[in-house]
Amino acid sequence: MKRLLFLALAALLLSACGKTEKILIPGQQFVPEEYQFYFVLKTFGNKQLWGVEGAVKKYPKPPKDKTKEADPPSPHKVRIAPKWEAVKVLGNMGGFAVLKDGLWRAFSLDCEPLDELPYFTDFENFIPNGNPHYDAQIKMKTENGIFMAFQFEAKKDRFGLFPNFSCFGPYADAEFGYHGYFFYEVDEFDGRGLWGYKVFNDSDPYDFTSTIGPGCYSILEIANVHTYIRDFYFLIESVTGWEVVGRNRNVPTSSFHQGLLFLNNLPLNWSQETLMEWLRQLPDGEFHDLMLPGNKKTFKGFWNAEKKIGVLANDKKY
Repeated sequence: MKRLLFLALAALLLSACGKTEKILIPGQQFVPEEYQFYFVLKTFGNKQLWGVEGAVKKYPKPPKDKTKEADPPSPHKVRIAPKWEAVKVLGNMGGFAVLKDGLWRAFSLDCEPLDELPYFTDFENFIPNGNPHYDAQIKMKTENGIFMAFQFEAKKDRFGLFPNFSCFGPYADAEFGYHGYFFYEVDEFDGRGLWGYKVFNDSDPYDFTSTIGPGCYSILEIANVHTYIRDFYFLIESVTGWEVVGRNRNVPTSSFHQGLLFLNNLPLNWSQETLMEWLRQLPDGEFHDLMLPGNKKTFKGFWNAEKKIGVLANDKKY
């Protein structure tokens, strides 16, 4: 009898402790082993709970004697306890999103709550290829509307360089752009909704310039993906009709700028008729290797025919 009681108690204890396993986060195989991050999965019968374990660089205080070298950084272990229904990477390995009772909450890379981001019911990461202005964009759906967040690298403190986020919203709707994002706002007075576009300010990650609107029925962003020089402009439809605008001024601004656009396979201001012809031929949804009339190179991007917003980006270098 005592033996049966002991076995039952042991089984109960094992059930209470559960099984714990660590899963290397994709991409972390390229990180030095002492700084790798893992998802932690704890299983209790049919129930699974998720957490995170890893390490960040801890920098010791610099010596008072400036002639001496500072000690090298060392790993500092960080952890999100395995008590969440799910865990996902936030942005471009900028932190983590944890799920409980239908709501996601954001944590930083050092596993601390990110209070600058709201709780959200769903989210989507977007990492633009080749864009030098930010690491990732995040679209978060909340009960109050859609928020857009942008990842950037914060200043180094004693625990190294940590990604941070600037957050804007809520909006009635929003979509990822290339140099920023499209946002849709509804006028409370007449109930009409129109699109605008905000461009990321690489000199101040907390600031976005409202380059366009809101006041547009349609916006097509035309982006150069092959240069750090911000060669981009927009084809917009407003109450005054269609026009080409760029960075708060008409484009191109100079023959030098015209040359940059031409060499990078982008149409010029005087080719607005061609732009309109291209717009009529854009397929609905995402596209790659798209050949348009009068051009020898292909384009990538997307066009949402229902919302009338999209991005046209030169895809191949000369």
